[in-house]
Amino acid sequence: MSDAETAYKAAEDEIESVRANGGSMLDLSGEDFIALTSVPDSIAQLTALTRLDLNRTQVNDLTPIAQLTALTELDLDNTQVSDLTPIAQLTALTGLTLNGTQVSDLTPIAQLTALTRLTLNGTQVSDPRPLTALRKLAESPNIFGLSFADIAATRLDPRIGEIAETEDPKERAVELFAYLEGWEPPVEFDENGPAPDPLIDVETTDDRLEIADSNPSEAERDDQLKQVLHTRLKARNTDLERLAGNEFFMLCAKARSLTARLDSNFDDLDMVNIHLDVEELTRLKDRGAERDGDERFPQELADALADVVSIGPGLTLDNRAVEILEERKRRFAANRPTAAQQATHDDFSAAVAQNPAAIGDRLRALETQVLEREDDSAGAATQDAAHRNILIKVARVALAGLNKVLENTAVSIVSPAVTAFLVTKWPMITEVAALYGPGFQTWFLSAMSDFTAFAGLAANTQPRAIQRPVKPEEDEL
Repeated sequence: MSDAETAYKAAEDEIESVRANGGSMLDLSGEDFIALTSVPDSIAQLTALTRLDLNRTQVNDLTPIAQLTALTELDLDNTQVSDLTPIAQLTALTGLTLNGTQVSDLTPIAQLTALTRLTLNGTQVSDPRPLTALRKLAESPNIFGLSFADIAATRLDPRIGEIAETEDPKERAVELFAYLEGWEPPVEFDENGPAPDPLIDVETTDDRLEIADSNPSEAERDDQLKQVLHTRLKARNTDLERLAGNEFFMLCAKARSLTARLDSNFDDLDMVNIHLDVEELTRLKDRGAERDGDERFPQELADALADVVSIGPGLTLDNRAVEILEERKRRFAANRPTAAQQATHDDFSAAVAQNPAAIGDRLRALETQVLEREDDSAGAATQDAAHRNILIKVARVALAGLNKVLENTAVSIVSPAVTAFLVTKWPMITEVAALYGPGFQTWFLSAMSDFTAFAGLAANTQPRAIQRPVKPEEDEL
């Protein structure tokens, strides 16, 4: 008799013992059941069973327990279970443990609304949104509540990983449910590796890293009202720049920046940067002065500023890139990067902004603007997208170059200036790569390790865990 058959016979005997004694708890987690691959059908006779423990067995099919509607506690730790559909009707469940299982889809348990304890640690769940239907996990959890450390979603989205480390079970569930509102699973990899962020398009131009302008779409180019708003905004902003003059230096500088962006044909406008400039002017307008406590803007100047910030959104807000930025801002405002993460991004922004040999003018201007912004959410969202795409672009250009070299075609893999920048800033770059998760960091290091200039650096760089948030009591803010 095989180990599995022996375990099955032992499970049948245990089920019969519980039935004969009228027991309400069945424990199949001991040494005698480790080889158990299926639950005996006779378990369906235990209609009064309230607790079932299948921990450490090889069970993968839960169909036999679907009729145990009195179950309140189910332990499936370290089993081979992947399909939760059979337990969807066990609506009396208040506790469910799935640690270390192969579960990836939580949809079937979304109707188990009585759950006050659910542990998912070490599972393959990449989409935790069905959990939001289980409100008692947030409203009246038991001592363990909802636990989801080291699931697939924590590796795809660092913020979910941070929430998973929250100590208080109620707070943990509340934070997760709030974060999942409007959330979509990140598409981390496509056929070429990590998918670029759609917010910022990084390209290589004249052997430098550069960003593409977020030009108007075809529909925007055909919109006559947009053309009128462009002309009107340009004229009114020119007035604003003139009225600010030397007396209001900060306002004048921001108006001058917007003037430079508007001084193009409509088809060539960079909508994202126009939007960011208008936001900066909006902040000054709301304050009524350049800084708190400063002299208030004269009425004529205040009127010109109000005109600019009222016209600007009409020009940019239905641009696709601007819409992505606005959605991303809301996400970052609710879940700001930690102080350490923000410092890493800021250091990289400063390095990029100060290297004209390797970095294009538009990208350096964007990084400079981000560093000067007061709006943390917009700056964080823009940085996050730009830095991710810089690393992806460098690695993909290098990989494409390697393929051509292997085909005996002469090609410059990465320009000397970009190579020098990457080598010099390598420790900082690997810190940035770590912010996007271990999967991203491993891919980036692997891609760069194939090239002479980076082979030694990449080989000596150990992938590390994502930086975790500073606890509230340690946060100086």
